[in-house]
Amino acid sequence: REDCFLTTELLEGTSLEATLAVALERGEPAPLEQMLKVFGEVLEALVQCGPNVHGDLRPSNVLLGSRGEVKLVGFGCPPLVLAPGAVAVSPDRLARLPPELFREGGHPTAASDVFSFGLVLFELLLCRLPKRGRGGGILDPKALQALPGALRDLAIRCTSPDPSRRYTGGGDLRRAIEAAFP
Repeated sequence: REDCFLTTELLEGTSLEATLAVALERGEPAPLEQMLKVFGEVLEALVQCGPNVHGDLRPSNVLLGSRGEVKLVGFGCPPLVLAPGAVAVSPDRLARLPPELFREGGHPTAASDVFSFGLVLFELLLCRLPKRGRGGGILDPKALQALPGALRDLAIRCTSPDPSRRYTGGGDLRRAIEAAFP
């Protein structure tokens, strides 16, 4: 028998989740310039995934290095559904799951990652998750009004309850952002 081990990079810093928590405690959003950099880096990580799926995109899986690095971690998460109707996830992860993963046989796709990316976008700009309806869509007029027009349109499309109405993946989303912000 051979022993196996995994070696990972040591990244000194914090998580996006911790950064957003500090901003929330202060009652003010995190610095917009920093959040837009994080937004761009996370998007680039999704583009680099290509046809692969992250499956667990959330602020605790975005690491911010002390020298400004942004790393997306948590790839290759185990399946969510252990048995029909039984979901084995933390409340933090549950709040960020796209609606299609609650259906029997639902599994993460590139469209699921786009949904989660849209929620992270809301969190980056608002320092909180938006309220969601029973179907999984955003039911939070204050959150939507707080976003600038082009970002609002992107966030709404990313978080559509219908996966076929979302961007198809990181590359498609990047093209839309480049078109909206030439």
